[in-house]
Amino acid sequence: MFLQQPEPTSADLQFYLFGTHVRVHPLFWLMSAIFGWDFLSLGFQYLLIWMVCVFVSILLHEFGHVFMGRLLGSEGHIVLHSFGGLAIGSNNFANPWKRIAVSLAGPFAQFGLYGLLLLVPTGSKLQLDYPSMAMWCLREINFFWPLLNLLPVFPLDGGQVVRDFLSVFVPSRAVRASLTISATVAGAIALNSLSAYYKGPHIPWVYTGGLYTAIFFGMMTVANVQALNQDMERQRWVDDHRVYYDDDRGGWR
Repeated sequence: MFLQQPEPTSADLQFYLFGTHVRVHPLFWLMSAIFGWDFLSLGFQYLLIWMVCVFVSILLHEFGHVFMGRLLGSEGHIVLHSFGGLAIGSNNFANPWKRIAVSLAGPFAQFGLYGLLLLVPTGSKLQLDYPSMAMWCLREINFFWPLLNLLPVFPLDGGQVVRDFLSVFVPSRAVRASLTISATVAGAIALNSLSAYYKGPHIPWVYTGGLYTAIFFGMMTVANVQALNQDMERQRWVDDHRVYYDDDRGGWR
């Protein structure tokens, strides 16, 4: 469900940038505001700074996918929605290595911006001036978010990389194996984050990011378990309806 393109609305923001069509669903702004709601205590303008930084960072991420796809021969367009963004069409390749390159290009575009931001002298978030706040937000988003995105959890980029990598070596088991890994990792992060949020026992070296993280990865756990069950049902149907030649009966069964 996370990779589905949201239906267009009359409130969508649409524009072209670098020859690429970009559509921003209104829920993108709502989720950005929710994730940065704590900034409202400093003033509405600081929440707006956060939202602009999220927009710029996610757009950069998706353009990383688009540019790599274009370089390899596939055009794409961008949709920003409630849970991030989609670079639709950019990884339309039969070659799994090309799909892996496209998947990795998004997070590494953000790492590139983070590296450039480290060269810019700035103050701290506590100074509360607008440039320092914007710089702090951009550094946080473009370091921690791409790291999170590289986790082997589908449909994050890391989960797609794992699936494509496994398809090279164990093509018949790639989907089931990647979904199993994905559900396990997402479930562990969700439970660990929830326990840490309520001051319960948790594993300190496993990522904990508060209640939003627990909800987000909990939803991905459910989605991956459902997809895994569907894949197992599909495989059972294939096994039950497989046609083979029976030597004893001299015919196809």
